[in-house]
Amino acid sequence: MHPHVYPGATYRPVAWAEARDDDTNPTCVILHVSAGESTSLYDFFNRSRTACSNAHVARSGHIEQYIRGDRLSAADYRGSGRAFSIETQGADANGRWTSAQLESLARLCAWAHQTYGIPLETMGSSAYNEFGIGWHRLGIVGNFPPTPSLLAGRRQIGFGELWSSHFGKVCPGDNRILQIPGIVKRAREIASSSMPPFGQGPGTGPLLPTAPPTPSRRKYSMRRLDLRSARKKSVRGADVKKLQGLLLAHGYGPSGLTTKKGAPDGIAGTYTRLYVGRFQVKHNVGDGKGNADYIVGDATWAALIEK
Repeated sequence: MHPHVYPGATYRPVAWAEARDDDTNPTCVILHVSAGESTSLYDFFNRSRTACSNAHVARSGHIEQYIRGDRLSAADYRGSGRAFSIETQGADANGRWTSAQLESLARLCAWAHQTYGIPLETMGSSAYNEFGIGWHRLGIVGNFPPTPSLLAGRRQIGFGELWSSHFGKVCPGDNRILQIPGIVKRAREIASSSMPPFGQGPGTGPLLPTAPPTPSRRKYSMRRLDLRSARKKSVRGADVKKLQGLLLAHGYGPSGLTTKKGAPDGIAGTYTRLYVGRFQVKHNVGDGKGNADYIVGDATWAALIEK
């Protein structure tokens, strides 16, 4: 089985995602409900081949995966570049996940934690620097309860990533959202289990051995980005988008960081280099002497995420 495919899943890759070369490293899991009773999104979308989530969990707990974890999905609008997206069977907006779905979702979250370092904690918002287990409504604008309720949506226009262009979309529904803390708790139990490796179905089989949670610097380690020559030659890619999102969250930009639509452009040029330098000086994560070195390594990544 491919290392970016959950071992207990039926892998049914979609051609459009396999053809892409824009590898990514997920920083969050985003949970959805499909608003339908199909047990397989691959079959449901077969004619148009537009299945756009990484995985799907049926009421029975059966898991199908359509897009590898290191490939961009397309289910979370401007958050798609950093999400491992999971759809679930269910047509009723007020419904609940079955016990089998809850177990499979917890196992997928534990696997995502072990594979990508995604923290096993509920996300508080869709902000660029918020990592963990989230749900679609966190990035949706609508007439939802105010924060800090779990049932709140995107806090306000202009805050955090927009995960859907549809106003008021309730996905995955109030009752399912209230089940998510239990999923996270169960995922922690699975991740800390000493049983060896993931089984082939929900609630069965042994689990991957895990070490205690890694230090945050390693957990959040991204690709090393050398921006010393960024003014002459740009550095591009998914990790640059993550870098730019974190810089935005710290109040830098948006000039030189975003597209016309306000999303990180993934091109580290003059302004990205400038903002990184300012951040490194402010937090002393450059050359260790209070100066910027314009190399985004472990220390700079950790400071961007944690401060």
